[in-house]
Amino acid sequence: TVSVLYWCLTSRAADGTPAMPLRSAGTGDVVTYHAAAPLPSRTGLDWSHFVVVVAHDSAEFRLSRKAARLSTYLREAVGDEQLQVGDDGDVTSAALPTGSLAVEAIVVPIPHVRADTLRHVVAYLEHYRTRAPRPVPKPLRGPVEDAVDKWDAAFLFTDLVSDHDLGVDQEHDALVDVLMAAGFLGIEPLVELCSAALASIIRPRSVDELRDLFDIENDLSEEEEARLVRDTVWGEPTGMDEF
Repeated sequence: TVSVLYWCLTSRAADGTPAMPLRSAGTGDVVTYHAAAPLPSRTGLDWSHFVVVVAHDSAEFRLSRKAARLSTYLREAVGDEQLQVGDDGDVTSAALPTGSLAVEAIVVPIPHVRADTLRHVVAYLEHYRTRAPRPVPKPLRGPVEDAVDKWDAAFLFTDLVSDHDLGVDQEHDALVDVLMAAGFLGIEPLVELCSAALASIIRPRSVDELRDLFDIENDLSEEEEARLVRDTVWGEPTGMDEF
C-alpha cells in the first residue's frame, strides 16, 4: 500500500507538472510473455542448477539457484551459501559439503502464495537471473509501458491486467496478488514495477470511478466527505481531476 501511494504521489514532476496519461498507443516490436509452468515431477531434476518452490496449493515450480538469489526470503530461508552458483549456473564448490560431491535438494514452501500467482513470480525471477531490471523512473512522466522494458510491459499486460490497451484495466486482481507476493518474497524490483502499474491505474480516475473499479461501497455521508476533503490536502477532488 505504501509503495502504491508513493507512486501516486510522485506522479508529478518537481515543478508540479502532471504526468502524461498512462496508456500508450503501442509501438515497436511485440514481445511475448509466458508464465512459468508447474513442475510435473522432480524425477531427473538437476539439483545443482535448480531448487523447487512449492505454492500454497501444493503446485511445484523449478527455479534456478541463480534466480532464487534475487529473493530475500529465499536467500534467508535456504542460506545464501546454498544458492552461490558459478557462471555456468552450477552450485560452486564452496557451497558443497567438505569432502562431498553431493548437492543438497532444496524444496522451499511459499505460504500464502497460490500457483496462479507464483508462476508469474518465477517467470520474472528467471528472466532477470543474469541481469538487473531496468529501474522504473520516478516521477513516472508517461505511460508505464513506455518507461519500462518491453518484456516488463508484456509481463504486466498479458495476464496481470486485462483490457489495458482499451484503457479499461478492469481486471487487475492478478497484479495485486503478484505485488503482495513480491513484497512477501522480498523482490524489490518486482514490487516497484507492480506498484507503478497499479498507481497508473488509480491515478487518472475520479473517486467514483475508483469505487466502481475496486468495488468499494461509499459509506460516507455528504458531511463526512466534505470534512475529509477539508482536512486532507491530498484528498481534494481537484487533485485527482488534474491528472
